[in-house]
Amino acid sequence: RRNRFLISKKFSLRYDTKSAQVRKVVERITEILKNEDTVSDDKLPVRFIGFNADGLLIEVFCYLNVSDNTEFLRIQEDLMLKILDAVEETGAFFAIPSQTFLSHEVQQSNPIQNG
Repeated sequence: RRNRFLISKKFSLRYDTKSAQVRKVVERITEILKNEDTVSDDKLPVRFIGFNADGLLIEVFCYLNVSDNTEFLRIQEDLMLKILDAVEETGAFFAIPSQTFLSHEVQQSNPIQNG
């Protein structure tokens, strides 16, 4: 039987997020996790790890010291909602994945005009 479960989440903040906001988001999420009794305190679980196509990448990586999957899911949900609140409180926004589509027009010949 398991005695702990892994939370490993990555999310991006928009590129227009100020560095002070990124720091505050990392600090707030760290506080949230430190205040949760079931979070293993092995390491600092929150890091700003870089940049991706969508934005500024934050990683949350920690273990919950619980043995029941239902309890894990309940606590994980609570933590994710608190993280959502923390991001909103700093005035930052989550990045929305974007895609660029390139297209070119194909000119069709008109047989009547070329007649």
